[in-house]
Amino acid sequence: MNAKDIKKSNYNLVLDYSREKIKNLDPNDISKLSNVKFNEDLSIFEINLMNNLFTMEYPSGKILEKSNNLELDIIITRYLLNATGIPPTNKFITFKEIPGGNVYYNNFLNRTIKRLAYEFSDCIDKYKIFMDNLGAEKVNMGDLAYKFNFVGNTFMIFIIWFSDDEFEANANILFDSNITYYFNTEDLAVVPDIAIDLISKNIKEQI
Repeated sequence: MNAKDIKKSNYNLVLDYSREKIKNLDPNDISKLSNVKFNEDLSIFEINLMNNLFTMEYPSGKILEKSNNLELDIIITRYLLNATGIPPTNKFITFKEIPGGNVYYNNFLNRTIKRLAYEFSDCIDKYKIFMDNLGAEKVNMGDLAYKFNFVGNTFMIFIIWFSDDEFEANANILFDSNITYYFNTEDLAVVPDIAIDLISKNIKEQI
């Protein structure tokens, strides 16, 4: 088995484990704690993740849309599983400030923060349009920054500094401090990548 197959196998194990745990929870409790609608007639959760609607069957935990993205399926499932009902604080923290964040920070910096710095540099106008359509709030940080809802009770801020004659492009990612009540550190190393993926997909579909 190659490394890609091993990674996929591990993801499937995590997803299967999370689905089994959800079966033992009351769907109405999950709905209340996650701020995600549960349709009792159809026995499905209706999850709005950055204006993308996903539906999950209960009690199977199966996501009906074929995202072809195991990480996305895991994040949706774990959000519902771990939801605590803690509301947003509007106090934002860096990845380093998350418990255990220092352990993963170098990887997070190289894989995610640097990606955000350059991902939209050639289509910044389309990026702005997407964020406006998302209902994101423009905030006074960096050269361009938006606060936006990821899913349910969770919010992030994407901050971008554009390159110039003296400095390379740079970025940062902040999380509402309540996010640690919904995702663990390993999850949060992936959450912003999923957001970037969804934005990029939307922009490419508009080209």
